[in-house]
Order: sequence, then C-alpha cells, then structure tokens
Amino acid sequence: MLNWLKKLIRLLTPLIILGFIHLIGISSIFGPGENIVLFFANTACLFFAIIYKPIFSRYRFTLYCLGWAFGLGTIFLRPDSAPVMALYLAMYSALFRTPRLLCHFGTFVMSIEMTPQYFTQIWPLAVILIETLYYSLIKERDKLSSIFFLLGFMLIGMILIPVLGILFSSSPQTLATTWQESVVQNALATSLLTATTATIITLIFGIPLAYAIAKTKFYGREIILTLIDLPILVPQSVAGIALLMVFGPKTTIGLNIYNYFGLEIVNSLFAITIAQIFVSAPFLLRAATATFSESDHRLEKVSRALGATHSQTFWRISLPMALPGIYGGAVLTWARAISEAGTIILLANEPFTISTLVNFRFQQFGTEEAAPIASLLIIICLFIFTILNCGKFYLASNDSKSR
Repeated sequence: MLNWLKKLIRLLTPLIILGFIHLIGISSIFGPGENIVLFFANTACLFFAIIYKPIFSRYRFTLYCLGWAFGLGTIFLRPDSAPVMALYLAMYSALFRTPRLLCHFGTFVMSIEMTPQYFTQIWPLAVILIETLYYSLIKERDKLSSIFFLLGFMLIGMILIPVLGILFSSSPQTLATTWQESVVQNALATSLLTATTATIITLIFGIPLAYAIAKTKFYGREIILTLIDLPILVPQSVAGIALLMVFGPKTTIGLNIYNYFGLEIVNSLFAITIAQIFVSAPFLLRAATATFSESDHRLEKVSRALGATHSQTFWRISLPMALPGIYGGAVLTWARAISEAGTIILLANEPFTISTLVNFRFQQFGTEEAAPIASLLIIICLFIFTILNCGKFYLASNDSKSR
C-alpha cells in the first residue's frame, strides 16, 4: 500500500507542477483554449517520459527531453501556431520510439508552420530526403552516399520548389475557367502542332547527320560537334534576332519565299517551327550521336561480312540498336520546343503559342493572369512527358531482351 502511494505521489507531483505552470505562467501568453490544448499535450509528453525513463538509455532519454524542449520553444517563438505545435508534442511523445515516423510528422508540422506558402513543395522533398538518408545511412551504412544525396536533393529542391509553386498556385476552379478560354486552347494547339512538327523535321535531318558524325573519322569533327551545341549557348534574344535577320521580310530569303510562294515567314506557324528547331535540335543530335557511337560495332561488321549493304545494315542493325537513345533525344527535343518563348516572340508575335501567351499575359496583367496558364502548361507537359518516357522505358526493355 505504501509503495502504491509513493508511485501515485511521484506521478501526481510533476502533473501538479505542470498544471501550476500552465495556470500561472502560460495563461498570460496564450488564451484559455490554446492553454488547455497545450496542457494536455504536455501531459502526454510527461506521461510518456515517466514510462520511457526506465526502459531508455540515458542518451535516448536525453534526446527525448531535448525534442520536447524544442517543441515548447517553437511554441513560444510562434504563439499563433500553438494548436498545431501541441499536436506535434502529443504525437512526438507517442512516436518517439519510431524515429522515422516521427521525422515525417515533424517535417510535416515544421513545413506547414514555418513556410506555409511552400508547404506543398517542401514537405514531399523532405519525405524523400528522410527515406533516402534512412536507406543509405542506416541500412547500408554508406555515409558518403548519404552526404551526396543530401547535396543532390538541395539542388533538386532549388529546381522543384519554384515549379511546384506555380503548379499549386491556382485552384482547380481557376484552371477550369482558364482552360475554357478559346485563346488558351488555340495557343495550346499551336504549341502541340509546331513542337511535334519541329521534332519530326529534326528527326528526318538529324539522324543521318548523327550517324555520319558517329561512324566517320575526319578532320574538323570536333568543330562540328561544337557547332551542334551552339544554339544552347546562344541567348534566346540573340537567337531570335539572328533568325529574324535571315528570314525577316526584308531579307533575301524572306523576299524570295514571299515572291515565289506568297508566304511571309514572320508571324506564321513556319516561323514558330523554325525557332523551335533552332533551339531544340542539339538535344536530338547529341543523344543520337552518342547512341550511335556507343552501339555494338561488332554486329554491324558481322552484317557487312554476311553480304548486307551499308543501307541494309543501317536499317536493320544500327538504327534499331540506337532507337532507345534517339527516342530519348526526341522526347527532350519536343519538350524544349514546346517550352520555347524568347526566340519565338522576336520572330512571331502571332499566333500565340502557350509559352508566348504566358509571357503576354504576364506583361499585360501580371502574375495573377499568367500563373493559371503556366500551371496548365506544366500539367499538360508533365502528362505528355510521362507518356513519352514510358515509351522510352518500353524500348529500352525490348532492346535489353533482344540482346
């Protein structure tokens, strides 16, 4: 009986002290409702502390107390977040024995409280980072990989946070209203048509060039490879001016095309396609050249030894082996073409592509009008890009099976 009374006193004493602190001290900082919520959260932490103390090591119990103190300190630093932080304290005390789950819940609370405007971008990245570090550091004991993953995810975060910020900046109702605008639908149709046409033209002329560069050794080969990358290095405004000086209405090429065919290149679908080919062709050429160079040359030699011509060897051996790499380059070419805006604006103000429409809305009305169209562009491009990449994986799997 005496032992039971001592245990009851040990349990009630810290609880009474905690209640006194909330009644006298914390009530002057928070309102009655928030104070009651915090009291129950701290009671849960205290209850689990009494349970954990006999079964935890001193080191782990110290970590538990530090985490509890961190939660309380956050509440005092941000009094407006007391209810959410109280939930964190309650969950913290219950989940401390499973640190992974605790980390996920902690990052959820921290991201939604500290950076609410970027919550939908930061928390998923934090979850991926925690899981990656867990499997690389704890399971595999590879600290170097963990550090490299940490550095890499910082870069990924810098890329994804702005993109996801645009993606989630507009409500579904706003996106539906924007989608119903005829100018948006026409701009999207123009983008899909011209980007696909630019990709097909690049494939027709780019694959032979890539094959010739990969299979032929000649002086000046490195110069040609450097020239292939030139559109990537040239700023968009410079590229637009360069194309305008070649295909403009007062240039020799522009005048001859207009006189013989009655076609004015500037402000036409043809101009948009030219601009897209200029900026996106290097992605296909580089991918196709690398793929042709890395393909198994022994099969081509066997084909030639068996009597096949160069043309037959190309269509039956070289091209099928290089097809996955060429397909990947074509996907990147299409993605770069549909996203181009700077070069197109200088060469063709109209008709609008979806990218130039975003730029026009931003200049005329600001971010509020441009953001929904940008969100639609990201959603549609992600959907199409995912489907195209599934095709790339399918080709790669078939190629590995055939080998």
